[in-house]
Amino acid sequence: MNCLSLNVRGARGVGKAGWVKGLRSSYGVDFIALQETKIADPTGWFLSQFWGISRYEAAVVNSEGNAGGLICWWDPLSFRMTDVIKTRHCLVVSGTLIHHDLIVNIANIHAPNDAVRRRELWVRLLQFRQQLSGCWVMLGDFNEVRTSDERMNSEFIPQYAATFNDFIREAELFEYNMGGHRFTYMGAGEKLSKLDRFFNSWLEFPGFANYVKFICDKFVFNGPADLALAAKLKWLKGRIRLWIAAERAKTDNRSTECKKIIESIDRTGETRSLSPNEIDVRLAAKKDLLEFDRLKSLDAKQKSRTRWAFDGDENSKFFHNVMRINTASNRIHGVKVGDVWEADPIVIKEKAVEFFASKFMNNTSHRPVFVCP
Repeated sequence: MNCLSLNVRGARGVGKAGWVKGLRSSYGVDFIALQETKIADPTGWFLSQFWGISRYEAAVVNSEGNAGGLICWWDPLSFRMTDVIKTRHCLVVSGTLIHHDLIVNIANIHAPNDAVRRRELWVRLLQFRQQLSGCWVMLGDFNEVRTSDERMNSEFIPQYAATFNDFIREAELFEYNMGGHRFTYMGAGEKLSKLDRFFNSWLEFPGFANYVKFICDKFVFNGPADLALAAKLKWLKGRIRLWIAAERAKTDNRSTECKKIIESIDRTGETRSLSPNEIDVRLAAKKDLLEFDRLKSLDAKQKSRTRWAFDGDENSKFFHNVMRINTASNRIHGVKVGDVWEADPIVIKEKAVEFFASKFMNNTSHRPVFVCP
């Protein structure tokens, strides 16, 4: 699921709705989080200007006067919302990633300028983190930096940064490497800061963190500390590369097996009705295949960033990978008939034919009579 986070500093500004909608369309965004909207009780028409004509769901924290305000939009076909928590500076949307059956809590954050109130927000977020199960994504305007190099021409206070880093560590968050410019905020043309961030609480490859901890304990080096660190990082890089290659090979083998299972069951479904066990096996294989495609998409994105400086717009491998993944995700995996979810290929084909045939049926009981003299 692709997420977009922006501090719009007033959502009613000229052209901002079109700008956000354009970003969503260009990058295939499934979840939008806006901060400092400066809006209370927005209408459905206003919300649709940011999302577009497709179906969406939304949650809003009203601004207080001309300050604050948070809005989240999401695609109900990708994310099924189960709960929403609203505070003045935080909007937490909990739900399930439909294609991956994964519980996710997404926190849209606009931290206050006051340091004491920021600490109170960190404490409250940690409480939410402990109370709600599932993975966490925290994004937004945190109004704080982690290191001195994230500020320019403005005061860096180590105690505030230490508190912020303690919160990140206690919440067990990992920060995404952000593209674009070095700073995310410019004040008065001179003061620059990196205030907007994107964190998540899990690593993509299962077992990666445990593997790194395991091999770190095996490293031995006698010499100065700076050389030891350099040697350890180089040593880790080589072993991680081998581990990732082995994991990718396993994933490719499993992906091939899933495709064969699905193809075999689909062929069986063309000659007879599938048994409940066959349907369950097919659904499990489809679920695994979608997860493998998602990991490949993330890998392709990372590689494309490295190649971009050399290939520019000629970098087409990433584009074709995304197209293949989109094609796979657009397949019809099942239809709902009444209150029953049907995954049998024969039933799906029959219902599709019935649906489109009904669009061309004439409900007129008496047809006009043409008389030719």
